[in-house]
Amino acid sequence: MPARRDELLELLARYREGAIDEQRLLERMRDLGVDLDEEPGSDDRRVWIDLLDRYRAAEASGAETLRRWAELTSDAALAGGLRAAAAREAAHAELLAQRIAELGGEPSATIPDWMASFNAALVDPGATDEERLGAVVAQFRDVDAALAPLREKIAGCSDRLTRALLEAMCEDEEVTLRWFHRACDKLRSNDS
Repeated sequence: MPARRDELLELLARYREGAIDEQRLLERMRDLGVDLDEEPGSDDRRVWIDLLDRYRAAEASGAETLRRWAELTSDAALAGGLRAAAAREAAHAELLAQRIAELGGEPSATIPDWMASFNAALVDPGATDEERLGAVVAQFRDVDAALAPLREKIAGCSDRLTRALLEAMCEDEEVTLRWFHRACDKLRSNDS
C-alpha cells in the first residue's frame, strides 16, 4: 500500500508541475487500481453505517445485560464494576446512534442469536457470579485478540470523527475486558 500511495503522490506532483496532462494522470491512476467511476463515499458510508449499527446494537444489549447482572449479584464490589461497565456500554450505544444519524442512517440492527443466548445465560438467576465471570473470560480469553477486529476496522476508517469515537470506545472495551479478567481471578482466589 505505501508504494501505491507514493506512486499516486508522485503522479499528483507531476500533474501539478505540468509534466503530465489530466488524461495521462487519470490513465496512470487507473493503472494503479484507483476506481475513478465509483461514487465518492456512498458505498463506504453505507458500509460504515451498517457496521456502526451492529456495534450499537451489541453495546446497547451489553449495557442492559450488565445492568441486570448488577441487580442479580449480592457482591457489592462486583455490582459496582458491572454498573460502571454498563454505563460505558450505554454511552457507546448512544454515541454510535448519534453518529449513525449524522451519517444519514437510522439505527435498526439487532444482535445475532448467539449473542442473545450468551447474554441470557449471564442474567440467568440460577447462574453464579463465578459461572458468569468465567463465561465472559472464556469468550474473551485473549483481550488483544478480542479487540483486534475492531482495531482493524479503526485502522481502515478515513472519517476522523468516526475513527476517534471508535478509538475511544476500543480503549473503554479494553478497560472493561481487563476488569472482567481481574474480577474473575479475584473471585476464584477468594473461593480457594
